[in-house]
Amino acid sequence: MFNRTAFKKAARAQLKGKYLLSAFVTFLSILLVMLFVPTKTESSLYSFIFFPFIAVLGIMTNARIKAFFTYTKNIENLKISFNLFLLGLEDWSRGMLASFVIYIKVALWSCLFVIPGIVALYKYSLTYYLLADNKAIGARKAVKLSTIMTRGYKADLFMLHLSFLPLVLLSIVTFGIGFFWTIPYIESSMSNAYLYIKSSALQQHILDIDDFHTK
Repeated sequence: MFNRTAFKKAARAQLKGKYLLSAFVTFLSILLVMLFVPTKTESSLYSFIFFPFIAVLGIMTNARIKAFFTYTKNIENLKISFNLFLLGLEDWSRGMLASFVIYIKVALWSCLFVIPGIVALYKYSLTYYLLADNKAIGARKAVKLSTIMTRGYKADLFMLHLSFLPLVLLSIVTFGIGFFWTIPYIESSMSNAYLYIKSSALQQHILDIDDFHTK
């Protein structure tokens, strides 16, 4: 059973003692992304300038989620350090490609209406978690697997994100500072949700273990 309360409770336990490091990783990733946000004065070149922003957003999101996913699994009591984020940055090509693929697909679905665009976002919402969990698969394979795995879970994932609304509002009130703690909490909870959905897909033979180890 998809239990968002359990996923969030587990995330709090997994982040215990790591909140400062998680906040710093989040701050750094957001700062680097913000450096590539086009300004209004650049609107005439926006279509060209926007692509570096998408690329950096993908690289930072991939590196950050890789770190938080490791916090979640903590295989063999791996020592948690800033190096996990740096190792995630070394995987920049998959993160960047995933960002472009998701951006194009969501943009195309959004051309139909807003709601199809939102549905598409949740269809591909497990992409970065798949990349964090499986070194062998490529970005396009991760997008494909996310599409399969989220069937029947899009509403659950939406409700999981919606449950963070009070914290998001509080983060806005604090001029964005709260996001340095809220984002790790959200992404760690999503990591737990991903592991559950993956386990369910394997148990129901929707996917085979080999699907996670081939490009």
